[in-house]
Amino acid sequence: MTAIKRQFKFQTSNNVSLDLCYRFPVPFYPDLIQLRLQNDYYRNVEGVKHDIMVMLSNAEDFFRVTKNSKLVRKVERISEWLGRKLEMI
Repeated sequence: MTAIKRQFKFQTSNNVSLDLCYRFPVPFYPDLIQLRLQNDYYRNVEGVKHDIMVMLSNAEDFFRVTKNSKLVRKVERISEWLGRKLEMI
């Protein structure tokens, strides 16, 4: 298993392994977005906003599949709060 696949391997509460590399076309995570910012990957702020919201959407979907309602609610609140903040930029 490659390092990237190991990095995204999650064990759910019902012992079902899910792999974000296969679940989502582009598994965004904070370090990837930070690396892209450091390497001037983004052409504009809208690209950064998009990737952040996709990352949160992926997290929400993942926790819905794993039936972790507590984390779904947390991600929803973070998404709403961060969405409002990003609209101001």
